[in-house]
Amino acid sequence: MNLLVFIYLLLFSEIGKEVEFVQLSVGDSFGEISLLTGLPRTVSAIAASDNTVLLRIRHEDFVEVLNLYQNIRFDILTLVAERLKETEKLSQQLADNHHHS
Repeated sequence: MNLLVFIYLLLFSEIGKEVEFVQLSVGDSFGEISLLTGLPRTVSAIAASDNTVLLRIRHEDFVEVLNLYQNIRFDILTLVAERLKETEKLSQQLADNHHHS
């Protein structure tokens, strides 16, 4: 059975409005930037279904995986770069909307 499960990543605008950042589905990940930097997460995650299963990895384990499987480093860097680009784009849109309202 194929289940379609979504996780919504949300940002809060300068005025405190909740804004959908990205919609994730089966096999996607989130939290990479925080995991790499140790800084607080910049988005909140909400599962759209009660049957969503999440896996959590500790920083130490993540670093070990990166050391053992060096070929995934580029994939992680690419994902982080894409997320940063999406975040910047959304931040600009929010700023533009805020200034026009």
